[in-house]
Formats: sequence, C-alpha cells, structure tokens
Amino acid sequence: MAVSRALLLPAAVGVVTWSSSALACPSCVDPRDATTNALLGSTIFLSLVPLIFLFSVAAWVLRAERAAMKADADAARDVSAAESLPIVR
Repeated sequence: MAVSRALLLPAAVGVVTWSSSALACPSCVDPRDATTNALLGSTIFLSLVPLIFLFSVAAWVLRAERAAMKADADAARDVSAAESLPIVR
C-alpha cells in the first residue's frame, strides 16, 4: 500500500505537467479536417483486415470439413447400397 501512495504524487505531477502534449495529438482536432478523417479511416481499415482474414480462413476450413463429411456419408451410403444387392453367380 505504501508503494502505491509513493507513486501517486509523481504520477499526478506527470499528468498535470505533460497534459499539454496531448493537445498535439493529430486525431484530436477538428472532425472536418481531412487528416482526422484519413487517420480514422485507416484505423478502421487496418483493424478490420485481420478480422476479415481470420473469418475467411475459418469459413474455408468449415466449408472444407462439411464437404469432407458429406463425401464420407455418400461413400458410406454407396457401400451400404452395394452390400444390399443380391449376389448373382
């Protein structure tokens, strides 16, 4: 508990002292500014690309698994249908 209190004062002084540097943030400006819109758009795009990639791979694996299960079921049905045919000699 003593360590937390010892760090509280320097942290508060740092926040008060360096808070003016937050005004230089490029995305903290007028929302009609082209730079802000470009940063927002690129952030959204770069956030969605990995998600789209992961969901695409997951969909591909799921579709391949379903096709393999269907092929196995069809093969099993063909074997059972062939076994039920009468043997003619």
